[in-house]
Parts: sequence; C-alpha cells; structure tokens
Amino acid sequence: MGFLSDAVDFGARLVAKTITAGPLGFSEEVLRQVAETGGKVTGLIYTKADYKGKELSGLKDLRAGDILVKYNDGSATNTTIAAIQQENPASAYWFVHAALVTDKFSNLHAVEMSGEGLVSNDLSGHNKNMEYEVFRPKNPKIGEAAARLIGDLAVHGHREKSAEYNFLGLTKLIADFDKMVTEEEFNVGYQHMLDGRHDEKYYCSQFVVWLYQGAKYRSGQPDNLWGDISVHIGPPRLAKIMKFNLPQSWEHVGYLAAGKR
Repeated sequence: MGFLSDAVDFGARLVAKTITAGPLGFSEEVLRQVAETGGKVTGLIYTKADYKGKELSGLKDLRAGDILVKYNDGSATNTTIAAIQQENPASAYWFVHAALVTDKFSNLHAVEMSGEGLVSNDLSGHNKNMEYEVFRPKNPKIGEAAARLIGDLAVHGHREKSAEYNFLGLTKLIADFDKMVTEEEFNVGYQHMLDGRHDEKYYCSQFVVWLYQGAKYRSGQPDNLWGDISVHIGPPRLAKIMKFNLPQSWEHVGYLAAGKR
C-alpha cells in the first residue's frame, strides 16, 4: 500500500460523504487536498495533525511491547535527521526515532538502538522530556511475544551491550537491498545478542521491525504487520504503516506528551 491506495481510500470516503475532520481526526489540509482533486490526489501528504493521537494521561497507559515513535526533540542529531527526511515532501519528517517499551525494571523503560548500541532508558527519567506517538499490535499474542523478547534483551543489554548501531544500514532506507528477515535469521540473530556477540547491527526503527517480525514468528500468528517490504523502514514510514496503511494490525494508543509521565 502507498500513496495511490491512500488516495483511493480518501476519494471513496469523500464520495460517500463520511469524511469529517472531527471523528476521523484528519486535518483540514488533508481534506483540502482530497477535495481540490476530487479524491484523485496521487501524492497525499499527511500532516503532523493527522498523526497526533489522543493525549495519554501518562505511563500507566503504556504496556510492555508498545512501540514508541519519537518526535524531533530539537537536539542537533534529531534536527539533522529531520532535515534529511524533509527532502521527501511526503515524509513525516518530524519522527526521528523509534523504541520499544519494557516493564523489566522498576519503571517503564524504552529499549532502543542508539549510537551506543542497544540501551534501556527510563521513560520517567532519562527520556522524561521526550514525546512519542504510541502504537500496539491488535493481536495480543504478538504483543505478548514481543514483550518477552524485548524484556530478555533489555535485561541482558543493561549488563552488557549486546548489539551495535547500524550506521551503514541507514543507506538502505534509500535503496531497499534487503528483504524481510526470515524466521531462521531472526532466531540466529536474537541468540547472538543474548550470547553477547557484537555482530548484530541495527538502527532504531530497523530494530523495532526486526523484533516484531520475530514476535510474529514466535507467536505463530499470521498477521501482516509490515506489508510486502524489507526490514529497512525509517521512523516516518514506520508511523505511516501503523497509522494509515495497516490499521487492521495496529492500534494507535495515543500521544505521550513530553514531561507527562
């Protein structure tokens, strides 16, 4: 699914007169694009408002296994990433990072790939002032499997860095050289991480997609989580797939504001 399928979907809703800015949560800008083209727009651009979920009351609304898609926090690194992503006018360039939630510590932590490798950061401490859109698989068996996989890696990674950041892999966001990880590839890579081998390399959203594909295998569920694409998915595309392309597989839990823990 892509821009064309998005346009067809919006066009159909427009014709049926069911599209409204309120209940469906689409911005006036998106509605304007659809209206002006008669639903035939081929490059539909979702705005920041279209991605914004209901504001969550705090960490109590999160659960282990949730996916966190992070907004640009204004740091030099985040701003640079956003600027590069903005070269694609259809990109949700404000999303610059992705992480996973674990409950294996006294407070909820974000398990994430950073320049330091695989780390676990306290959402009410180190990551308190970061803002996220939160997503959750609609199939609870996949979510439970993901929570177990993330938890084991988080505990291990807290003791010893079990994977390294994949800087070179970022180039594959431009050219999809690789296909989705197979079950055998996931099992081997996951065991390498648990064994403390440092030959596994991922960037932030690649790690999220990789882990959840493994959760799908471990749970034995047939759900289509990512579509027919490779494991190389940047944060903007990750959010778009979960929010708009495959909403039958993902729940948009809501928006976690900075400082609201």
